[in-house]
Amino acid sequence: YLRPGQYTDADLVKARALVPTLDLQPGQNLVLVAQKAATAAFGICPATCDGPQVQANSASKFWDYIALGLPVGCADNVPEASHVRARPYLGELYRQGDADSIRAAARRILFECASSEFWGRRRAIQNWAYENTYRHRAEVIHGLL
Repeated sequence: YLRPGQYTDADLVKARALVPTLDLQPGQNLVLVAQKAATAAFGICPATCDGPQVQANSASKFWDYIALGLPVGCADNVPEASHVRARPYLGELYRQGDADSIRAAARRILFECASSEFWGRRRAIQNWAYENTYRHRAEVIHGLL
């Protein structure tokens, strides 16, 4: 599903040419989808390494989860943890390998999921994700912004 303005017309033509069977549909905000109850409550982004050192590679599932509007339980030593630190509505951090920390983060997220503000939070998460597309992140990395 593609959100309007996320891709240029030229991008769409290239995508369709690469995968002719690809069915490109307009983006949908999960908050508006009727089957809300059937969706997941949050995603987990574990680190691939133990200990306090910052993981060098990206937790790519992070971007998948937030694009769906899901808060994440994110290990505090993956690069995307900086986004959660700066924007706590994106999820909760936990210490990799610390079972108590993981349980506490999951409890905090589930508590939030039970609140009346949950669907507003999902909308905020998804809106942030759509403002931080691969193109935007590439521009930031290359210092173009």
